[in-house]
Order: sequence, then structure tokens, then C-alpha cells
Amino acid sequence: MKKGMTLIELLVALLLISIVILAVFGIYNASSSFFNSSGTKSKVLNDLIYVLDHIDKNVYLSTGWVNNPAIVVTTPTADSYRIDINQDINQTPINFSDDQGVRYEFNPTANTIRFADGSGNWKNLTNKLIDPNGLSINYNPTTGVLSIDNLCLRQDVGQPSDPKTNPDICITSQNFSTFMQSLN
Repeated sequence: MKKGMTLIELLVALLLISIVILAVFGIYNASSSFFNSSGTKSKVLNDLIYVLDHIDKNVYLSTGWVNNPAIVVTTPTADSYRIDINQDINQTPINFSDDQGVRYEFNPTANTIRFADGSGNWKNLTNKLIDPNGLSINYNPTTGVLSIDNLCLRQDVGQPSDPKTNPDICITSQNFSTFMQSLN
């Protein structure tokens, strides 16, 4: 008797191979989509961490006391915040006349967070700022704590939020403490 493959056996084999190939492509597409989504989230998160680290460093270096606060938070317009930070560059904590000021500007309308160093040169830290939950920045001169609430960034601010392709990354609350703060 001759051994060979029948047409039905050949069709079953092709069907099984097709199912395996489709499963492999499905897994590839899903992992590719997840990888791209994770990469986009990581970019926005890296920008947020950069801004927070930048602020943390400058707030930590600020000096002041209750009657001459190290940090002043103002709202020059209804939708923009400015943080002025005094830093003691000559290491004379009770002499505030030689302090160097740095400034942050949070402008959700322009989608920017900018920083001005002691010489007044502005540097754009990010252009991904959004304000979906109401950005809030406050400073307590008694405790020396600067708090930033509802700071949100988005990969492409001109497009609607999408968790996979255009995510919003937000912090609900972040506190920064000054190194030197006196109640006297």
C-alpha cells in the first residue's frame, strides 16, 4: 500500500500552519503597540522628572526667612504662575542683598515651563504643559515648603489625549523644601 498525504491532511496542515502564523503576527502587533505606547509615556515622564528635579535643586538652594521669603509665587495672569527663588550665592545667609534670583514661569496657555537663571536668560524646560485639572502652586514661608499640585504634561499638546499614543502624565501633589528657612 502506498503511503502519501491525502488532500484533507494537506488542508488540515495548512490550516494549523496558518493559525500559528496568525498567532505570531498577533503577538508581534500587540507587543509593538505596547512598546510604542511605553516609549511615548516614557518621553513625557522623562520631561516631567526633568522639570521636577530642576525645581527641586533650585528650591533646595534657596535661602530666606519669614520676613524675607526664599520663594515668592505670583500669578501674573489668570492662567500663568511665576516662582521667584532667592539663592545665597556668597554663603551669607543673613545678608539678602547679595542673593541671586532665579525664576520659573508656568504658562498652560502657551504650554511652556520656562526657567530664567540669575543673569535673566530664559530657557524653555518643556513645551508639553497642559492644565486639565487646574495647576496650583503655593509656598508656605513658615515651613519653607513649595507645593505644586496637578502638574500635567502631554506628548503633543495640540492633539487630544490618548493613553496609548498621546498620554497625559500628571502629578497630583509634589512638595519641595528649602535648605535654609528661619522663623526669625
